[in-house]
Amino acid sequence: MGRIQHGSICVQQITYSPLPSQQKFHQSDARFKGFSGPVGSGKSQALCQEAIRLSYLNPKDRADRRADLSDASRCDANQLIQRARSE
Repeated sequence: MGRIQHGSICVQQITYSPLPSQQKFHQSDARFKGFSGPVGSGKSQALCQEAIRLSYLNPKDRADRRADLSDASRCDANQLIQRARSE
């Protein structure tokens, strides 16, 4: 990993070469997906990389702000499923 300074913005380069099982996870277009495996199988790495990737895909509004997803953390699984089905 290397850090690059662009004026007042610091950019962190992340090198990531997914394992075959991680690649399959990333390529899935399922609305809800999970990743399981034994200790050391790369679950945390795959999920963190997916979160980073999705953060770049989260559209901005007209005020150049990302959507506020904080209310999702206050929902239980049933509420999230109901929300997803209603969309």
